[in-house]
Amino acid sequence: MKILVIDDEKMIRDLAEKILKRAGYEVLLAENGTVGIDLFSKYKDDIHLIILDIYMEGLSGIDTLRQLKEISSDIPCIISSGNPNDLENIPAELNKNLRFLGKPYRAHQLTDIVKDILVSV
Repeated sequence: MKILVIDDEKMIRDLAEKILKRAGYEVLLAENGTVGIDLFSKYKDDIHLIILDIYMEGLSGIDTLRQLKEISSDIPCIISSGNPNDLENIPAELNKNLRFLGKPYRAHQLTDIVKDILVSV
């Protein structure tokens, strides 16, 4: 299964990639929302899950999520942030198949939530 990680922090992208590859997943990386949307547009039939940072330079995580959901409203997404209250800022129409993962997270937290989501895909 293929997972798209969109985060503007290289360290976070690299860590997520390492954890997810070790767990047996294929990983695509995007350094910002624009690149993430382009990758998802190109590979939407192959991508099973998106992990998205809510705070990014340029296109925000919420605006990125909105455009991703326009491409595929059913795509499961994990919003990652250091503030759990950030979910309250996400418009209701974008909440379908949306989960939250607090930063910083441990490897088992990431793999547990990914497994939980992908079991139902």
